[in-house]
Amino acid sequence: MKKRFLIAGIAAAAVFATVLGVAASLGVTSENLGAGSDDVASCDPNGVTTSYTVAWDNSDKQFEVTQVTVSGIASECADHNVQIALLSGSSTLATAGPQTVGSSGGSVNFSISPGVPAAQVTDIHVTIYK
Repeated sequence: MKKRFLIAGIAAAAVFATVLGVAASLGVTSENLGAGSDDVASCDPNGVTTSYTVAWDNSDKQFEVTQVTVSGIASECADHNVQIALLSGSSTLATAGPQTVGSSGGSVNFSISPGVPAAQVTDIHVTIYK
């Protein structure tokens, strides 16, 4: 009886060690999704500019953001994708994209439909990625 428990204990320890070893070998890189962080090279180290188009929504009786322009994108970001998120505090109001950056950089436009209340927009997150 003690021998069976000993064998079962050794087998369980071997399985645990194998699973732990496999998990420890998982790497996180800029091309993989996972928990962790990785530094990635920036194609536009001096940043971009954002602007909003705001229109009056007569049915909601409020101004709404209907378009976002991301400009000042460096030519080194050519053929990269751009996505945006409009935020109100920690809540996401809208997301848009991806749009592809042209061969000379420049700007990309995002339509926001339906529009989001302009008074609620507190931040914008812009992501440029390959």
